[in-house]
Amino acid sequence: MSQNDINYNTTKEATFTPPTWERQKFLVLFFALINIATPLLFVIAFIVNGLLRPGYSPIRQPISDLELGPLGWTQNLTFVICGLFFIIANVGIYQTLYPMLGKIRSQISLVLMILSGCGLVLGGIFTEGVSGHPVLWHDFLHILGFHLLFDLLSIALFVIGSGLLKEVRWRSFGWYSLATGLLTVLQIFGPYFYNHGRWTAPIGGLLQRSMEIEAFLWYVVLGVMQLKRIRRNR
Repeated sequence: MSQNDINYNTTKEATFTPPTWERQKFLVLFFALINIATPLLFVIAFIVNGLLRPGYSPIRQPISDLELGPLGWTQNLTFVICGLFFIIANVGIYQTLYPMLGKIRSQISLVLMILSGCGLVLGGIFTEGVSGHPVLWHDFLHILGFHLLFDLLSIALFVIGSGLLKEVRWRSFGWYSLATGLLTVLQIFGPYFYNHGRWTAPIGGLLQRSMEIEAFLWYVVLGVMQLKRIRRNR
């Protein structure tokens, strides 16, 4: 290779590599902020909505009860917006984990997590019914949305976690993903009692909130890791 070729290649690398990383860094930052902000928005919304409802008990009643009444549209809107944000965030998760998971695991987890986000949107579009009344079609779709959201998220975390165990730098996050998926499943199908899909335990509202915060915290942790990646590559 001639000296001119070496100089050309060096100049080409210096010219094109930094802008490429700058564009990539912007996307990583964008997805990281969505990962962190969406669970926070979800939690803040149900706390504020609960405080604005006279007689509402966050200890006993599920979050979906906030969809009922004159201000119910605010919780419906929160479910839809957060569901759409989770769907967007999953694209960034796919890009982040693809090098470690490979094509098959990445695609499976992406589909599962997009459907999980669609479940939250579904729960916002179709409001649950009033306790004690017959189960209607929109109750069924609301309950279906709940199970799409958390059942498929749990399966996706098993796929992601098991795939990351072979990567030394990601092994601890892999174990965390597996633990989050398992704990979410246990909290869905373990200590809770359903009455046509409603949480009926005396502290059902508190248990539901702890489960949802625990599951959505996974997004926040990954978002923080994405921010650290940006900091390392400055």
